Amino acid sequence: MFEGEGVGIDSKWPPEKSFLVLGIPNEEASRLGRTFGQRAIVVGQRNRPAEMVAYPNSRLSETWRIDRAGRRWMTIEASARDAKRWPDPLAKIWRRRYSELFDEADRNLALSQGRRNRLHFVEWVAAIHLFDANGTWAVLKKWNKRRFSASHPAKCRRVCNILGKERYEKLCHGLLGQGPDLFLYKPRTREFMFAEVKRDDSLSNNQKHDQLLIERTLKVPVTLIRVTIR
Repeated sequence: MFEGEGVGIDSKWPPEKSFLVLGIPNEEASRLGRTFGQRAIVVGQRNRPAEMVAYPNSRLSETWRIDRAGRRWMTIEASARDAKRWPDPLAKIWRRRYSELFDEADRNLALSQGRRNRLHFVEWVAAIHLFDANGTWAVLKKWNKRRFSASHPAKCRRVCNILGKERYEKLCHGLLGQGPDLFLYKPRTREFMFAEVKRDDSLSNNQKHDQLLIERTLKVPVTLIRVTIR
């Protein structure tokens, strides 16, 4: 790894500190770029043109509203074009681009079920929006040990590692449903929270119970997200 400076053509633009890392795969370089809040990175190979890979702070618009029960909802607008490309090829593209968020099990589930009413689309959109906007990583569904320890052990281990074994097992035992759609965290600080994602449907009684349980016992919010397609 070598330290350097990015210098623009315009001399008025101050030099920007940078690093040159040799022999690193593009996916790993992208992961590091997002982790450290970069707007873009430049990748390349010997005897080939360099390529800039950009990470916009937020690719989607976001608003907030209060429902009749006094619950605060984040509303995200997803594009109809993306919805039409779901699940194939979009799930494949997002799996490669956002390997921090989605694993092969997420991809395969989206491809097998996503053609029916665009299942899983809104959860993926929400996870990507929060990652691009805040650098927040996500574990997408199926992180509840009581239900998915055999089928999704890696997800369960990630959440257990952040919460700690005692808190994690107590939480899983108290949940009536499978838990909120997204477990959200920041790797560097280990801050965490949860999010429940909806499109047209409303919160079930089990989801309302689990939201209160998490907020009372873990003292962290469960963000309610509504994804609209336009």
